Amino acid sequence: DDRAGGKAEEDDDEEEDEDDAQGAMAAEADEEEGFEDHYAALGLAEAALEGAPSREELRRAFRRLALRFHPDKVARQGLSAAAQAAARERFEAIARANEALQDDARRAAFEAVYARRR
Repeated sequence: DDRAGGKAEEDDDEEEDEDDAQGAMAAEADEEEGFEDHYAALGLAEAALEGAPSREELRRAFRRLALRFHPDKVARQGLSAAAQAAARERFEAIARANEALQDDARRAAFEAVYARRR
């Protein structure tokens, strides 16, 4: 009977939709567990509470911090190996934040998670 076959296909489609939704929710939860606050990395957490910082604000914050924590610059300051490693980690976080926030799609995804966490 065609009706029985059609009903079975509809049920399969509904199950697939539910599986897709559950997979998306699980992926979202995984992303939030590894959530990295890009605004905080760039020193813009307070500004972000008032609204999303502009591209110019992001650029200035990145440039200021990148110059301060750049591994080559830190190495010339004669700091300890531990301090240099910490500065390198900070520089990498700053670079990740800038890269994510300059890309429109990645920034939108970040904003969605950021809004839920506030």
